[in-house]
Amino acid sequence: MSSLAIILVGIIIKGFNIVGLWLSTVLGILVVFFVTAGGNVINDYYDREVDLINHPERPIPSGKIVPENALLFASVLFFIALISSFFINICALLIASYAILLLLLYESTIKKEGFTGNVT
Repeated sequence: MSSLAIILVGIIIKGFNIVGLWLSTVLGILVVFFVTAGGNVINDYYDREVDLINHPERPIPSGKIVPENALLFASVLFFIALISSFFINICALLIASYAILLLLLYESTIKKEGFTGNVT
């Protein structure tokens, strides 16, 4: 769903003539996909203790994935997102970097702060 937003933004900005922007659109979809995927993995990493009770079948609590491997996987996903954003332009790289930083801060500390976490 988040990748679909990239197509909608392209249509809003350029109308239905986004065909000329196919490379940027595809790269944008990759960036959003990999940032979102990395964020989901980070969420599973930080929620692993709670998931032992609420969702013991998930990969980390069930022991199918070692927590450190989840962190490594999230790092790879974030790295692919950053490389993809680099090939769009520097602004896309900065936005992707900021989004990843916020995801990491949210999961590691800000999530527990209630409203501030939700705003983040």
